[in-house]
Amino acid sequence: MARILITEDERLIAEDLKQTLQAFGHEIVAIVSTGEKAVEKAKELNPDIIFMDIKLEGELSGIEAAKEIRGAIKTAIIFCTAYSDDLTLLQLSTLSPEGYIAKPFRESEILNSIKHIANSRKKKITQNYFTHECKSFKLALNTI
Repeated sequence: MARILITEDERLIAEDLKQTLQAFGHEIVAIVSTGEKAVEKAKELNPDIIFMDIKLEGELSGIEAAKEIRGAIKTAIIFCTAYSDDLTLLQLSTLSPEGYIAKPFRESEILNSIKHIANSRKKKITQNYFTHECKSFKLALNTI
């Protein structure tokens, strides 16, 4: 299952998300409440998925933290927020997040976001495999 970092400044929401994810077998590597801590823990722990709130404690918003994280490591980011105004959605779209869940979120939305990430990764792995195999086959043909 996935190793997940939760970035959420509302403790009750973070704990609820943690329990939901753990109930489905996922490992929660950390819960942080600031963008700065999210960047630090993401680099340190290299989680598979980050659930990221947009409005956080500290200087960095969730969007700013996600930009820094994306510049440092490859990880899936799912934004969880109560804010769905046009400006916020436009800012999110520039990051190409793997998911967006509006608060209050439902368990099914959380699980569907994770399944979407898993399916995207399987597709990418399959494409890479066939690309590699195709190159190998062409090399073998060229040697004949």
